[in-house]
Amino acid sequence: MKFITFLENAEEKIGIISKDSEKVIDINKVLGCDFYDMTEFIWNSEEHMEKLIDIYEKNERSHYNIENIVIISPIPRPA
Repeated sequence: MKFITFLENAEEKIGIISKDSEKVIDINKVLGCDFYDMTEFIWNSEEHMEKLIDIYEKNERSHYNIENIVIISPIPRPA
């Protein structure tokens, strides 16, 4: 899985690139969470990874075409 931070309509979001590398899956949407950024997700990811892997493997819950987003640094504000 490729984890990314991206901009969609100037809003910063976290996601993973789909298996076919054409779409982006919004982590907060598929998990029903509200992680502020990738750092917060990493700190809390253990309880969500199994579900996220399942969604990634099924490759059926994409939210954005990769051409319609802007990929930025995965951890924009490293600690």
